[in-house]
Amino acid sequence: MRLFRRRDEPSPANIPADWDKGEAWLRWGPPRDLIREGQYQEAIAAICGPVCRHGYLWPVAVTLVREPKNQYDRNAVRAEIDGVQVGYLSADIAAIVAPVVDKAKLTRWTVAGLIRGGSARTPQLGVHLWMDRLPDPGAAVNVTGSAYVVK
Repeated sequence: MRLFRRRDEPSPANIPADWDKGEAWLRWGPPRDLIREGQYQEAIAAICGPVCRHGYLWPVAVTLVREPKNQYDRNAVRAEIDGVQVGYLSADIAAIVAPVVDKAKLTRWTVAGLIRGGSARTPQLGVHLWMDRLPDPGAAVNVTGSAYVVK
C-alpha cells in the first residue's frame, strides 16, 4: 500500500477542488466503507437531511484528523464533514495510516467521500471514502480487498 511518494512527503492533489460539483465521481470505482459512524447518525443526518424515500448519494469532502492522544486508540483518525464529526476511521485502517502521517507531520487532510443511505428501507447513513482521491495534498491511501467494498 503506497501512502506517499516519499516517506516524509504528502501526495499531491489528484482531483479538482470542485470535484463534488460535477458527475465525474460517478465514474470512479466504488468508495470504501472505512468510517465507523454508528454513534454519529444524527450528525450525518444534519448534513444531508432526514430519512427520505430514495435515500442519498451525496458527494462530500471528508477531512481526516489525526488524534494521537485519543484515550481509546493512539492511532485514531477522526472524520469530519464541514467541521462536524461523523465518525472515525476503522481501527485496522487507522493503524496503517497513523504511523505514516505522523512521520510526515500531517495532522489533517481531505479525501473525497460519499454519504450513502437514509432511505425508508435502509435508514442507516454511511460515509464512504475514496482514500486515494485528494482535492488537496495529503495521504493518498489505496485500500484493496473486498472487506471494505460498498455494495
